[in-house]
Amino acid sequence: MRKAVAAAALGAALYVLNPAFVAFWFSTALTLRATAPTIALLTHRICFAIGASIGVGAWFAALRELLRRHPFPLPIAHRMAQGMGIVLIGLGAYLMVKRL
Repeated sequence: MRKAVAAAALGAALYVLNPAFVAFWFSTALTLRATAPTIALLTHRICFAIGASIGVGAWFAALRELLRRHPFPLPIAHRMAQGMGIVLIGLGAYLMVKRL
């Protein structure tokens, strides 16, 4: 049980400490505030937070189930992560040059 709690705490810490997480939620909150003024009500904010939490949990549960059914070799996962990093760096460079 202690290992499960430690794993959950580590996962939550990594999720919360991710700088993209903060930027995403700020942009989401500002967009909702601008397009849907009713989100200013406390009950609507609570419902939105609960829905977002359920959505994130469902996404990770589906991903975990998919990986359980179809195990993924670690070298391939490593190469995919490197490839995604290269794509993101390329996208950032493209957007930076386009902006200049």
